Amino acid sequence: MKYRKIVIPLALIAAAGIIVLTGINTKWFATLKRMGVSQKKIAEFELISPESFRISPDNRQVAFAVKQGDKMFIKTGGVKGPLFDSIIQNTLTFSPDSRRTGYAAMKNGKAVVVVDGVQGPEYDDISYETPLFSPDSKRFSYTAKKGGKWFVVTDGNESPAYDNVKGLIFSPDSRSFAYLAEKVGKWVVVLDGNEGAEYEGIGNLIFSPDSRGMAYAAVRNGSEIVAVVNGATGPAYESIGSLSFSPDGKRVAFAAQKGGRYFVILDGREIPAYDGVGVDTPVFSPDSRRVAYMVMKGNKWIPVVDGKEGAVYEGFGNLGFSPDSRHIAFAAAKNNTQIVVVDGVESKPFDVVGALTFSPDGSRIAYAAKKGDRFFVVSGKSEGPPYDAVVTGRGGKIVFDSPSRIHYLAMIRNSLYLVEDKAGN
Repeated sequence: MKYRKIVIPLALIAAAGIIVLTGINTKWFATLKRMGVSQKKIAEFELISPESFRISPDNRQVAFAVKQGDKMFIKTGGVKGPLFDSIIQNTLTFSPDSRRTGYAAMKNGKAVVVVDGVQGPEYDDISYETPLFSPDSKRFSYTAKKGGKWFVVTDGNESPAYDNVKGLIFSPDSRSFAYLAEKVGKWVVVLDGNEGAEYEGIGNLIFSPDSRGMAYAAVRNGSEIVAVVNGATGPAYESIGSLSFSPDGKRVAFAAQKGGRYFVILDGREIPAYDGVGVDTPVFSPDSRRVAYMVMKGNKWIPVVDGKEGAVYEGFGNLGFSPDSRHIAFAAAKNNTQIVVVDGVESKPFDVVGALTFSPDGSRIAYAAKKGDRFFVVSGKSEGPPYDAVVTGRGGKIVFDSPSRIHYLAMIRNSLYLVEDKAGN
């Protein structure tokens, strides 16, 4: 699939360490107070590894790895976890309700999963990017290896053994659970313990938002890739991008390529897409009525919203609709700068923009930005105070607490602050 987009994440920590922003002193903190900005220190890092750093979904807690002698532990909300030889990379996670944590660790040559501080059984290996909590935060699952075979451990119960397993996913209502499993060179979808049809490869597994449907891309006959939606197999392509259900579960969209041509497949209809389709697009509006995506023409990118093409840009990111489905926004590269485009109206230019967030009523938008050595949050036309970094990775985000208030996490030297501010117009 021919995808390309601009890189727009904001730096959490520079490669060489914490960026020091000069001029931050007691006078600066007093200025924040006059601006109506409050900030509370929630963590100070003794040691930080970007791979083992996570922000909770409510954007108010942080968990990270700390080294103690030749051992390591996870610190969450100021609470120290048990000591291990190492923490397995990319496994630290919060539950969706922000109340639980899970991660994988090594101890005496064996791998274990730790959930809520409780250590599980020992295995030979634990896959990266597990454990996984269910949407209601009550269940969890992970992949583990023992005796040369892989298992899926869900709610403490082991699945049958497979040559490989991946793609763990809970249904939105948390009642169903599925994953991809390989046995003797073939792949199957395992849904609530039941194996589906065999394919040479399977990917992009998703549930519909109402939890009643499922879709994935599958490889057959060596090179044909088909979309399988609710058990029905579609036409063959040479490649297929991520599949998306509409929020009401009635529509499906994805990008595809065949014979050097690119398409957006919407409700089974092929829509030509010039020279490529943007990654993470197409996207549906919350009311399921509208669709937007990015297409490549030459080396430029064009937004297509409700079938209508917009202006041409050098790159893009963060394409999405407002909660009320009335507005659409994205980040774009233009003239060696980055901007935010809302309903076709461009913001002032910055060095970097990202983490676009609409207010719940759709009336406002906030985003993170960088100008020179300053990182800050833009809300409406107002720029917030400068920081060493605004945390928009590893789960960090900008959150609207109401249409008029926001909060986010920011760094000053090696300390992490919860910042609460007004939402500008």
